[in-house]
Amino acid sequence: MALARNDSGYAGDYGGACSEKDYAPRAHHLRDFIAAQTDDYVLQNWDFEDNESSQEFLNKRVSNVACLYFPAALDERIVLIARLFSILYLTGENLASLDLDDSEDYIGALESAIKGYWSPDESIPAVWMLCGVFDEMRTQDYVVVDDVIETTMAHLRANLLRRGRTTQRHDSRSAFRTFRIGASLISALTPFAMGTDGFE
Repeated sequence: MALARNDSGYAGDYGGACSEKDYAPRAHHLRDFIAAQTDDYVLQNWDFEDNESSQEFLNKRVSNVACLYFPAALDERIVLIARLFSILYLTGENLASLDLDDSEDYIGALESAIKGYWSPDESIPAVWMLCGVFDEMRTQDYVVVDDVIETTMAHLRANLLRRGRTTQRHDSRSAFRTFRIGASLISALTPFAMGTDGFE
């Protein structure tokens, strides 16, 4: 199924690295559909360096992660979380190729675009895809999205801090190469996934 940029997708301290073996067999009932749809969306829109890079993304099976974390999520919302996780993984890959100062500028520019301080640059997938995900989340539940955005940016900055700490061990790239989801991000996403306002 071909997906347009604006398609809603229905017509995504740090814990351990995300892997299926860490979870019970239970997963979202649309897992295979959501994973395939998310992969298709990413492959059509992300600017991969080459076929090897796109295949590496597929091999990581990042699109499955949301369905493992949120097995009871609302059907129309799980796809947005799957997209968010995929974009975060790929953004981390981009950050890993930059030095620390440029990485900080990159995150700052992302945050400014997401908060509406400047229009998303259509030539930079990380910008317009993240903005698109959050805009679609707002149409589903505007109450909780600001918290999700703040926690997402904290997630990226925490990875940057973790990378800085590993630089002295000559292992700076691995800080992003291993995709990790923080408990705070899962907590922020849970009200959105379940359709609650966060106060129930």
